[in-house]
Amino acid sequence: MDWGMFQKIVRQLYKPVSVSLHLFGEPLLYPYLREAIELLKSRKHTVSITTNGILLEERKVDLKKADQIIWSYNSQAKISYDTARSFKHFIVRSIRQEQNPGIERWAKWPNREARDLHNYGGSIDLSSYGVPSTVKRWPCYHLWLAPAVSLKGTILACCADVDEKLVLGNIEEKSISEIWNSHEARQLRWEQLNGHFRKPCKDCDVWKSYPNIF
Repeated sequence: MDWGMFQKIVRQLYKPVSVSLHLFGEPLLYPYLREAIELLKSRKHTVSITTNGILLEERKVDLKKADQIIWSYNSQAKISYDTARSFKHFIVRSIRQEQNPGIERWAKWPNREARDLHNYGGSIDLSSYGVPSTVKRWPCYHLWLAPAVSLKGTILACCADVDEKLVLGNIEEKSISEIWNSHEARQLRWEQLNGHFRKPCKDCDVWKSYPNIF
């Protein structure tokens, strides 16, 4: 993301919120990562980062002010216990349907979580992965609490919409607040509350990764 674009987004956050710096990519590749975290923290926001960890040892100094580091477990990442302990909150996250070689080394780590694979808006066929199905679905919390901003300033209804099929607007044209409270956004919420799910939501199963807040 262009640094000017990032600053523009931060200026539109009118109250402290939780900001996750990891949409469709590896955040530790971002050249302005330390500046991004410091800017957010100077405005009292909470910063969360999900990473594959491969560059974690190299960039750990840039992450010192982050509130939460989620390591999406990758056996290629060589992370020491000392590094993990140096962060405020370090979570080891694994996927139940993956082999995760070497993860037993983290068996005694206090902050661990395992998740099922999700299908990224219906773009992945999970039938052969043994992912448990859920009979009754509920509305996805993303539409209420978690707007996603792409690197070009596009506001998406969900962070799982990799192909940007459900675009609500762009911050170059309207503010985040205007887009998030627009007729289109409110219509999407109304539809889900009434059991109507348009694509890509119709084929998505990300909603089951989060509690039913309704």
